Amino acid sequence: MAPTLEEKAKCFLNMGRLMEQMHDFEMAIKYYSTALSLEPINNETWYFIYNNLGFSLNQLQRYAEAESYCRQAIQIEPQRHNAYKNLGVAMEGQSDYFAAAKCFIQSVQTNAADPRALKHLEQLAEKHPTVTVDMVNFESQLEICRTAVAKRLGLTG
Repeated sequence: MAPTLEEKAKCFLNMGRLMEQMHDFEMAIKYYSTALSLEPINNETWYFIYNNLGFSLNQLQRYAEAESYCRQAIQIEPQRHNAYKNLGVAMEGQSDYFAAAKCFIQSVQTNAADPRALKHLEQLAEKHPTVTVDMVNFESQLEICRTAVAKRLGLTG
């Protein structure tokens, strides 16, 4: 039996993931773009194609392109955290530190068990201290994120 377009899309998605692991982001983008062109019907497949395209584009510092794919992923499945984190990276890469901080905070709020967004948020505050002033309640938001991550990872008593 011939594979469906959905199965083919998942195959290209997995090939893209493999290329990411090999740090070949140009090839990852090609595989993800092929998967996208197959127009899968499963929302999870769509989400990861868009999210992973955004991630790979960020790795190549193509932040404006990455932004649009991350926003598409969020629109498809707003309850997942990865696209918020990747959108934050894209926004930081475009020097929109306020938007980046908001995305990192949203990522932590969506899934505090993944500490990567908190790490990005802390690094953003270190590299661009103006964000701590520009954003109302930045310090309290940062502390809430730290507490949430520590609690989810079992680092608190």
